[in-house]
Amino acid sequence: TLEKLADEGSIVLEYKPVSILDRMSSGNEYSTRAANLAACVVDSQPETVRDFFPAMYAQQPEEQGNGRTDEELLKVAEEAGVDTSKKLTSDPEQTVESCVTDQSFKDFVEKSSKEALDSGVEATPWVLINGKQTDKTSDPQALTLEILKATGEFKG
Repeated sequence: TLEKLADEGSIVLEYKPVSILDRMSSGNEYSTRAANLAACVVDSQPETVRDFFPAMYAQQPEEQGNGRTDEELLKVAEEAGVDTSKKLTSDPEQTVESCVTDQSFKDFVEKSSKEALDSGVEATPWVLINGKQTDKTSDPQALTLEILKATGEFKG
C-alpha cells in the first residue's frame, strides 16, 4: 500500500532502521545486524530494497530464538537480487559483504534506533502520517483512507 502510494506521488516513503529486538535474539544482536545489512543495501543498491525488505521480513526469526548468522543474512539479500560483492557508494573500499561483517553502519543503526525509541516507537511497522503515528498498519484500506485524508485527496 505504501509503495503504491509512493509510486503515485501521493506520499513520500522513508524507511529508518530500528534495532529494538536485539534482546530477543539469544545474544547475537540479530536486529542490529539486520538493520546494518539494510543500510549496506540501501547505500549500494537502493533499487533492490522493494524486494529486499519483504525477503528480510519473511525470514525474520522468532523472538527468543537464534538470530540469523551474517552468512544467512547475506544469502537472503542475494536471493532478493542484491549483489553482495558490489561496492558501497559511501565507501568504495567496502562491499555489501564486508559492510555486513564489519558492521559498518552499526553506529548509524544505534543512533537511528535511539531516536526512534526517544520519539515513542514501540514496535514495527511504525507509520507516521504528517508526523503523527497511526495504528492502521494492519488494514491496507484503512491506512490508505487515512493517508488520503491527510493529503487532502479524500474528504470524509
